[in-house]
Amino acid sequence: MGSEDAFNFYCRFDPDQGKCGKLECSVNHPLFKAHNSSLIEGDNCDELRMWNLRGKASCGYIAWFERGEYRNGWYKTF
Repeated sequence: MGSEDAFNFYCRFDPDQGKCGKLECSVNHPLFKAHNSSLIEGDNCDELRMWNLRGKASCGYIAWFERGEYRNGWYKTF
């Protein structure tokens, strides 16, 4: 769930891709329909890139930044 836009993002984690895994996500919203993926990288396996944004992950949350400025946060929901 996006904290700034309330879009539901549906993601799948593949631990067999790259060193830290890969995250594939899609969103199906009347204002924004898209699919993107990112290898999870970084020394702590907490860095992603999707939709021209850089993500910093922690348990259950990804903060998204554009040119160093916060843009959105994704929270894991069930």
